[in-house]
Amino acid sequence: MLALYLYSIRKNAKSVVSISLAVMSKFVSIIIVPFLIPREKTRYLAILFLVIILLYLPYCSAVKGLFSTLFQFGTQYRYNDSIHFLFLCLSFGSPFLSKTITLIIFSIVFFFLYKKYHDNILRFAFLVYGSFLILAPTVHPWYLTWIVPFLCFYHSKAWLVLTGTVIFYYFMNHSFFSKLIEYNNELVWREVHWLKLPEYLPFYFLLIYEFLKNRLPTGQINCSVFSKK
Repeated sequence: MLALYLYSIRKNAKSVVSISLAVMSKFVSIIIVPFLIPREKTRYLAILFLVIILLYLPYCSAVKGLFSTLFQFGTQYRYNDSIHFLFLCLSFGSPFLSKTITLIIFSIVFFFLYKKYHDNILRFAFLVYGSFLILAPTVHPWYLTWIVPFLCFYHSKAWLVLTGTVIFYYFMNHSFFSKLIEYNNELVWREVHWLKLPEYLPFYFLLIYEFLKNRLPTGQINCSVFSKK
């Protein structure tokens, strides 16, 4: 949010430094970097790489180990996913195929949003982070903190509800519902798929409703289920 604010007040250099620090904290922040780099001004790209390199210097002795965990997490792990889980089932349990499909879909959505909202970075960031969470193979509850700040500007009941229903994630980490299993040489809680229904169904129901409400002319949506009796 700091990077977006600095960008909005035309503090481009400070904005790039801020997003560089965010990327080093959590790599997912890199998805909004293209929007924060002014076109035809490569010096800002140089600032981005300079900050990242400087912060990596103390760990350069690790060499290959620097990104091994990231690679392992991206290729082998998944937990509490929604759309990705559907693709996993359709791809006969192949993580490679399901993650490839979701990556392609996210790339298409990313470039569509980039083209449509090139003059509204706040809207772009909100939608691209939301798309990432919807398609991500792993969604821990704290990942929703990426989207929460945007709810101050875009009042989405769907995302607000998900911040509450995500509590069902923790039920999967309790012996009453699940059990510990060995996975990649460590003990993890086995995923309980039916617990994702009360977590995600209200979210997707509201998300589709909000989409239709914004797209269709007033009166074309039957809102009887939302009316008071």
